[in-house]
Amino acid sequence: MTQSPPRCLTCGRGNTPDVHDHVPPALDLERDVGWGDSTYLCKECCEKIGLLWGWMPPETVREMEDQLNDQAMQLHELHSEMEEKERRMNKILAGREALRQEREARKIRTRSARSTTSGAS
Repeated sequence: MTQSPPRCLTCGRGNTPDVHDHVPPALDLERDVGWGDSTYLCKECCEKIGLLWGWMPPETVREMEDQLNDQAMQLHELHSEMEEKERRMNKILAGREALRQEREARKIRTRSARSTTSGAS
């Protein structure tokens, strides 16, 4: 038997329209109390119960998803910057090593040139 008008089992809120002429939804528990009276929970009470059991409102989930997407983009940008700096560092180190090898080769050539000129005299 449907209770008319449906009232929330917890807070007693009925199915009266709000200022926007919208009737808030109610959850029919499909259980009878008393002498065949139906049981209902309003949306607000259902949300309170859900919060007690770890449910998050859709608005909060959307906000967290947006934050997660922003952080993922920032992480991607930081990884890109770090890879670019690593490439630059590798080029600098390769150039430094080539310069060191060239200086060593120059020293060896200078020593050998001195030893050949001093040995010829």
